[in-house]
Amino acid sequence: MFHITVPTSGDEYKIVTKPGETLVFLGPNGSGKSRLGVMIESARENAHRIGAHRALSLNTKIQPPNYEVAIKRLNWGHEEGVAYRPGQRWHSNPAVALLSDFDHVIAALYADENEVSVQHRRAHLKDLGVSPPPTKLDRLKAIWDNLLPHRELTILAGNIKVRSAGSTSSDYDAGELSDGERAIFYMLGQALLARPNTLVLIDEPELHLNRSILAKLWDAIEAARSDCVFVYFTHDVEFASTRIVARKFAINSYENDGTRGQWELEEIPTGTGISDEIITRIVGSRLPVLFTEGDAGSLDVSIYRSTYKDFTVIPIGNCESVIHAVASMEHQKAFHRLGCAGLIDADGRDDQLIAHLKARNVYALEVAEVENILLLPLPFKKLAKLAHFDDSASEKRFDELKQKVLKLAAGDAEKYALAATKRKIDQRLKRIGLKSKDTAALVSEYAAATADIDPAKIYTDLLAEFQGHIARSEYEKIIALYDNKGLLDVAAHTLGKKGRAELQDFALRTMSIAEGRALVEVVSKHLPVIEPKRSIGILAYGSLINDPGEELENVIVRRMSTGIATPFPVEFARSSSSRKGGPTLVPVEDGERVKAVILVLHDHVTTAQAKDMLWRRETRKKAGGYSEPTTPNANTVLVKEIEQFHGVGSVLYTSIEANIGNMTPENLADLAIKSAEAVAKGGLEARLDGISYLKNAMSAGIKTRMSEAYAASIVQKTGCADLAGC
Repeated sequence: MFHITVPTSGDEYKIVTKPGETLVFLGPNGSGKSRLGVMIESARENAHRIGAHRALSLNTKIQPPNYEVAIKRLNWGHEEGVAYRPGQRWHSNPAVALLSDFDHVIAALYADENEVSVQHRRAHLKDLGVSPPPTKLDRLKAIWDNLLPHRELTILAGNIKVRSAGSTSSDYDAGELSDGERAIFYMLGQALLARPNTLVLIDEPELHLNRSILAKLWDAIEAARSDCVFVYFTHDVEFASTRIVARKFAINSYENDGTRGQWELEEIPTGTGISDEIITRIVGSRLPVLFTEGDAGSLDVSIYRSTYKDFTVIPIGNCESVIHAVASMEHQKAFHRLGCAGLIDADGRDDQLIAHLKARNVYALEVAEVENILLLPLPFKKLAKLAHFDDSASEKRFDELKQKVLKLAAGDAEKYALAATKRKIDQRLKRIGLKSKDTAALVSEYAAATADIDPAKIYTDLLAEFQGHIARSEYEKIIALYDNKGLLDVAAHTLGKKGRAELQDFALRTMSIAEGRALVEVVSKHLPVIEPKRSIGILAYGSLINDPGEELENVIVRRMSTGIATPFPVEFARSSSSRKGGPTLVPVEDGERVKAVILVLHDHVTTAQAKDMLWRRETRKKAGGYSEPTTPNANTVLVKEIEQFHGVGSVLYTSIEANIGNMTPENLADLAIKSAEAVAKGGLEARLDGISYLKNAMSAGIKTRMSEAYAASIVQKTGCADLAGC
């Protein structure tokens, strides 16, 4: 068994694994993947790490030492043992050092070949029936031949040759293989040479390898070394999804406080009802997730990605899949840091159903399908302008489109009503909750639930409504209801395009350039405003750490403290009126990032509620809520937001302007002493003075450029023995 312990901002994260299992750590660039590998390797002798920076120069003309020395050189960079690993193998810089050990791989393979050959010769002399055991080079060749049948390896005494399948030319040295082929040989050699019961750590396993055989290679390697645990560190979501039976972990953030590193991890859940590939993409993201209908190459998904820039947009098929994915993700607490929402076509849903879905964080479009947005007046006229029609021509083209759509709708009215009736009945049936416990009760319950479903009446009402919109030329209402893929062809021809495909290409190309930003903006006005649920925290770097107030204290579920610092510099630069002038910490341009704590709030707290509570705490008000000021002044308490900070979806903090112009230790001390005197005179509540504020900050490990000199000045001015005695 292997016990891996990872430092986090809270409790240590513990992972237990055993030989034959696989772990994948997935994280974006800069998330500390390599440093996590270094930390895991440094804690144990039976770990073998293959770094991301690796030299792949293959020299087949190596003279091998004996096998024991060769393996030690490969594992530790030196034959004297593991103590030499940091300096010799990693050159005292294990996270980024160039791993140049291909010679050691070849030498160890040759040494194994020699060792096995000698042992077999001795066994054969005693028993002529003994079969030759396979060497590690034999096993490497077997896997190689299966993966790359067009490149045949020939193992010679002290050399390795390659022949192209079907070629009549002579063999050539394996050192002339391509980069990808050398990478395959290198990884096979490293894995086969790993000692038994080893934790094999691979940083960026996809590097230099062709995707067509990437999964097959690591499948073969894991099968060949079932006595080991393979641990991959990657940012490649596609590779991570190929490790089907692996336990996967998302690295959300990494910090180093100067003494040790810490990571925020979460295990990627299984059994969610969502495919492993999509789950891996979700957890690999640092943005909220928006599930949509469609597929990766569709127009609707491209529109969503252009407009919902703050989301990871994941197309997942039809509307039922979207609804299911949102519900599944909402039930997984590991996802709450991200938050999720769904977006589906209107499909004739009534207001009651749309409200019901919205309560479940699934939003419906205002039109039958997203492509219809491009047919609405403003988006279509914007498209026309981008297609170089002037205002007059754009207006004329829109009128032409309108008449064509009205004519088509009139001809399709009965077809529309029939399709809409089927959807209505389907929606009604899906909302029936049958709770009967015997057959007779079930029959009765079903009959009662379906009694008021009258297909003929539904059809008649829908047809009349639709025909009424046509008669009154209510174009936008028709676009909201009319589900006809051919409408985009009509729009295309109206704009002089050959058809739907050309118009789609034009719209997508336009939306991706600066000139098309106006189109994105008008399209976004017809899309719902979506705010996904996510984990919420309060960034505390002053008195909030120990005194969040009763209201916030009641909803705090976790305090994250280790290695967390403010992402902005702060200083004791604000003379607080509520502290009778005592200096408080506020964000400043010229200061220091200081130690902080994230107060993680209960899942049921919304962002708006958290902002209100934080604002009331900072302004010392009992009632009222926070609203974004249009013209903030020097005394305005602003509530700001950081997204995806230390794995928390939304972290709030307050910001108020500095107002101490003369920033000297002596001036700060005078202000703090004056506020302490107010406490003594009964004009200020105990522990709200500037001296108490400074004590609490320093005891929490907060250190600014001014804090030590500020504290020393208080001690000097008051005559106290130390700050604690003041």
